[in-house]
Amino acid sequence: VCGKDWWINIIGTDSKIIWATETKTSIDSTPIMIGEYIYIAGHDGTIRCLNWTTQQKVWTYQTGGSIQWSSPMIVNGRLYIGCSDGRLYCLNASSGEFLWSYKTGGIIESSPTVEGGRVYFGSLDGKVYCLDAVNGALKWEYNIGSAIRSTACIKNNTLYVVADNGMVYAINTGKLLWSYTASPGSSPAIDKDTLYLGGEDRIFYALNALTGKVRWSYYIGSPIHSSPIVANGIVYVGADNGNIYALNPEAISRDRVAWSYQTNGKILSSPAA
Repeated sequence: VCGKDWWINIIGTDSKIIWATETKTSIDSTPIMIGEYIYIAGHDGTIRCLNWTTQQKVWTYQTGGSIQWSSPMIVNGRLYIGCSDGRLYCLNASSGEFLWSYKTGGIIESSPTVEGGRVYFGSLDGKVYCLDAVNGALKWEYNIGSAIRSTACIKNNTLYVVADNGMVYAINTGKLLWSYTASPGSSPAIDKDTLYLGGEDRIFYALNALTGKVRWSYYIGSPIHSSPIVANGIVYVGADNGNIYALNPEAISRDRVAWSYQTNGKILSSPAA
């Protein structure tokens, strides 16, 4: 767990702290743990790889800006992350060696998505980018014209992304398939052929991923900034009212909520299941 108090905390299943270390920078980016290694990026622009079992620093890499919301993604031994200097960075995850970077026209707050040898991400310059995951070469870009902060999801070569203009887009190899105005507040998630996302308008949406038409929607009654996940056929999402909801896509509207749990504060993070 990382936070604005500069500390990284490794917490066991018994709720006791296994190990903690100070970074001297705020951390809003979500860390990623692979085996004994944890990868963290902070407002100071430094990417850190730590071995939590030996409590030792393995490597650090200094980017050219601040890393605030973009979280690292590691695929095939390569680490990808966006930065406020407008660059997407690719590093060797084992050594921290710089491999390549790609410069966009704006700050990158979205986290990269890697699929099929491609890395996808949005920028505050209003564009969505698709790069070769190995060498960073541009494969295609699409100009939405509105800042993109959300993390995209992809299925069957179609990229789904939310922009600041309140619209969700489906883009296939640089061509727009459809768009839908949903006042989205969260990043989307996809399961089978249904796209799920929460809205600033207090509504949770389930869209047909092929057409963009609404399959069903549910009025939560609170803005939704937590990004949903799907596990065992149930959709889990948190809301600003502090509730986490388990939604059953197969149920009729009045029985849509399988259960809910009230926490003590606003939920902005995404659930795990």
